[in-house]
Amino acid sequence: ASHLDLSAVSRLVSRSSPLRDSSLSMWPRRSVFPEPKPEVCVTFFSCVGTGVSGTSDLETIYPAAVRYLEAQRVPTAGRSERPLRYELAWLDNGGSEAARQAFLQQGAQIEHPLRNPTNEGLFRAVNDVWFRGRGCRAPYVLNLEDDREPHPHILAHGGVHGLQHLARAIRLLEEDEQLGGVRLKNEFSDGKIAAAAAAALGRPVPWQRPRGGGGAGYQRHCMELSSGFVWGSFSMAAVLYDRERLQSRVGLLMEGRPHDEIPYDYSEGQYAVRCALAGLCTARPHFAEACTDAEDDPTSDGAFEDGDEDEALPCHDVFFERRPPRARDLSEYEWFLWGTPLHTANRTASTLADAGPETRPSASPDDASAGAARRKGRSPNFIGLDCAGNALPSEALAAFDALSDATDALRDATVLARGGRVGSAALALRQAGGR
Repeated sequence: ASHLDLSAVSRLVSRSSPLRDSSLSMWPRRSVFPEPKPEVCVTFFSCVGTGVSGTSDLETIYPAAVRYLEAQRVPTAGRSERPLRYELAWLDNGGSEAARQAFLQQGAQIEHPLRNPTNEGLFRAVNDVWFRGRGCRAPYVLNLEDDREPHPHILAHGGVHGLQHLARAIRLLEEDEQLGGVRLKNEFSDGKIAAAAAAALGRPVPWQRPRGGGGAGYQRHCMELSSGFVWGSFSMAAVLYDRERLQSRVGLLMEGRPHDEIPYDYSEGQYAVRCALAGLCTARPHFAEACTDAEDDPTSDGAFEDGDEDEALPCHDVFFERRPPRARDLSEYEWFLWGTPLHTANRTASTLADAGPETRPSASPDDASAGAARRKGRSPNFIGLDCAGNALPSEALAAFDALSDATDALRDATVLARGGRVGSAALALRQAGGR
C-alpha cells in the first residue's frame, strides 16, 4: 500500500477533477480516460469483512488490470482486431468514503467509482453495476472482483506484442448466440465437466471456428450434471459476458436473505444452473500465449479432438486468483438448484431413491426444528453458521433444513453418473432446457 501524503496531493489536484495527469500517480496511465464509447466494462468489487481488507488487494489488481487492458490497444503488425475501448467500474461495499478517496488519489482512473455505506452483499452489488444501470454502459462486462490478476507472462507478452483476447472474445459472442461468456481463467472443474460432456456426446467435444476463419478457435463449455458439478455455463469472475444476453435470458442474480447468508458458491452456482437452463454455455478459447504445460493442464485427458496440432486443447489461463479460496462445506447440493425446474426434478428423484421401508417425510420450510433433527448427527438445537462464523438467521437455517434430507441421495442418485449412465438431473436439464 502507498503512504502518500494525501494532504499534499490534495493541494496539487483540482477539486473539480480527479488525479489524471499528475506525475505523482503511482499507477499506469490509461491512453483514453474517460472512455466516451466503451465496448467492455471491467468491474471491481471490494468489501470489508469475511477476511477481506478493504482496498488492499485492489491496489495490486488495479494496476495489473490496466496494463492488461492497455495491451489490448497496442498497435502491432498483423493485428486483426480493433483496439479495445473500455471503462472501469468499482463498487466498494461497506468501506469508508475516506478509504475510497485515498484509493482514487493514488491515481486510479475509474469512470464509475461507487460506494455502499454498508456491505449489501456481492450479488446485489453485481446486479446494480451490471444490470441496474448504476455503473456499466458497455455491452460486455469482465469482472475481476478485487483478486483476479493477469499472469506475469501474459503481461510481459502483451507489453511486447500486444494482446487481442477481449476483441476476439467479443467476436465469438457476436457470432454464437449460444454463448453467454468467454472464459479467461482455468477453473478446477473444467476438465471433469469437459470429460463428462464428451462422454454424453459419445465423441470428443468439437471445436468451433469464427465465421470467415481467423480469430480464436473455441469449445462450448456447458453444464453437464453427470460431472458432479453445476459449473460450465457461468463463473462469476474472469469471464467476458454479454450483459444484455444474460439479463434478458437469465435475469438478475439472487440477492438478499437467505442468499447473502449462505456460502457465496451456492448463489453463484444457482445462477450457473439458470444460465444452462436458458440454453447458454461459455466458450473455452485457444490463446497460444495462455497455454499451460500439457502435463499440468486438467483437460489433457483425451476428452478433446486433437486434429489441429496448434489447438489440441483450450488455452485460456489468462487470470489467476490471488487469494486462496476459503474452505467451505458445499454438501447442500440442492441450494445450487433452488428456484429452478431442476429443484423439483431432483427432489422427486432423490426421495424415491432414498425411500426405505418407510418413506421419508419431506421437510417444510416452516419446520426448522424437525428438519434439523432429521439431519445425520445433528441435534434439534443445532445452530447454523455462515462462512464468516456468524449465526445464520432463522429463515436461512429453516431453508437449509428444508433441503437437507435430499442432499445425500441427490449427490448419489442424480448428480453423479452411475455405470456410465447420465444422471436423471442431466436428463431433466435437457428436457427443461431443450438441449
